[in-house]
Amino acid sequence: MLAGRCRYPRKLEADLWAREAVFSTGLGFSFAIPHSKSEHIEQSTISVARLNAPVRWGDDEAQFIIMLTLNKHAAGDQHMRIFSRLARRIMHEEFRNTLVNAASADAIASLLQHELEL
Repeated sequence: MLAGRCRYPRKLEADLWAREAVFSTGLGFSFAIPHSKSEHIEQSTISVARLNAPVRWGDDEAQFIIMLTLNKHAAGDQHMRIFSRLARRIMHEEFRNTLVNAASADAIASLLQHELEL
């Protein structure tokens, strides 16, 4: 997942939870999109977790978590553009179903690359 992309994973985790404390990134539909620009991430990354059971996420639950971590010095508002595209796509049932039912990590990566224009 973040191997080779983050020197200090615990510090990155702290950045993500600090961002989450401001406003939950749970979107409903059992999806969450935690995101952060952090000096602790060396290469901007999208990580996906499909959990066996939902976990508490803010006032809701999440079972499908898509984490966006971008280098703090990455160009401009890139993470917010990606976050916005992803949040809009998640509102569509067909997109959610395709993600949830994807047969492999490669299928998820291909779908996200296509839909988010990465």
